Amino acid sequence: MTESQYRNFLGPLLSNFEIQEDFQNLIPNVIDENLSFLSPAEKKVIEQFLKSSQLPTLFSTLLDPLILLHLTAKQPGLNFNLKNDLNNRFGILSLTTRNDNLTMWSHYAFEHKGFVIELRPESQIFQNAKSKIKLFRSLQKVSYRGQRPSATLLDSLDNAQGLSSLLRKIFLMKSLDWKYEQELRMLTTLNDEGVREVSPGIFVKGLEAASILNVFLGVNSNATLKEDILKILARPDLSHVGVFQGVIDENEYEVIFESVN
Repeated sequence: MTESQYRNFLGPLLSNFEIQEDFQNLIPNVIDENLSFLSPAEKKVIEQFLKSSQLPTLFSTLLDPLILLHLTAKQPGLNFNLKNDLNNRFGILSLTTRNDNLTMWSHYAFEHKGFVIELRPESQIFQNAKSKIKLFRSLQKVSYRGQRPSATLLDSLDNAQGLSSLLRKIFLMKSLDWKYEQELRMLTTLNDEGVREVSPGIFVKGLEAASILNVFLGVNSNATLKEDILKILARPDLSHVGVFQGVIDENEYEVIFESVN
């Protein structure tokens, strides 16, 4: 928390019994409505703590005017633990709005040897069906900035918009150096239905055939890859998918695509 948050939010909370009671009643509602990524066991621990004798002890301890200095000293460790916790709870699907960026093909498609799948934006996989937080399971544009965003956990306590703002700063902001990616991201919880880990830190989820529009083969893709993709797309439910071969333009520094089927 910032010093102003400590003075303006925590100070009144610590010294006013009625505000403490409101706070205790507020947190379970915030958890139930917005923090779907917490497990039932974790929610229970928080609720038990809010009802336990430890909470008044905590409030009393935090009244010490020097406590902010102690908390600040522990900040690096807290930030490290928070980052690890976020990495273990949330997954990001990273997409781009372009299929012809030479740098993207070099970095993310095995030096033009791979392929790109074009997805239908209105696909069911991008529809936020359950969560009250708009950022979950919906396509969001990444913002590119010259400075790192500043955020604290207290920013998320007000309502779902407060939590969305916090998550946006954490997951949807990148350095200006990455602006060429024109990235779209979909944020989801790793306990979401159908999500499974295929290798350490890499998670996948099934994609319905109707979500796929086209496949673009890289300039340096080989005949075996092309053959394998065409075999897969021969399935009746994938017969609508177009296939295009990338070719380097003779006059411009760009890739053009020619229809294969």
